[in-house]
Amino acid sequence: MAFSGHFQTTELGTVEVDQQRVLTFPKGIPGFEHCHHWHLFHEEKNNPVVFWLQSLDDPEVMLNVIDPAVLDVGYRISLTETERHELDARPDAPLAALLILSRSGPEQRIKALTHAPIIINLQTQRGLQKIGVQCHILSSNTQIASKATPEAELAHAESATIIYPNL
Repeated sequence: MAFSGHFQTTELGTVEVDQQRVLTFPKGIPGFEHCHHWHLFHEEKNNPVVFWLQSLDDPEVMLNVIDPAVLDVGYRISLTETERHELDARPDAPLAALLILSRSGPEQRIKALTHAPIIINLQTQRGLQKIGVQCHILSSNTQIASKATPEAELAHAESATIIYPNL
């Protein structure tokens, strides 16, 4: 299915889609299993912080996402053989992570779903959402660690290296 050209979305209006930058999620994203094709958009400015992951299968579905490095979130993620196959990822494949942002509570505070990052193979443009991931969150005043210590996470030999390029 070709997605090049103009695409009408509910939130962003008419956007230009580059077929070379279409991301494929073979199983969709939990809650949006019917959405297999996505495109990443951002504001036309230098160093955007928030990106928009727009479904090309459903113009009403758009997710706000952010690079985990912006929030000082680090990962060392182990991928299963099934996940590697879904991403079409060799052991040395360049992978990137994105966090979905959501609003919750009466105050509508923005939260990043740090335990369910989106993982993208930058070579094949294939992605998945990995649920239940441990992360380490660093702030300028204190370090808040997840249940596993960095040493324990690094002990898992079959971990993928996640990089944070400008997407």
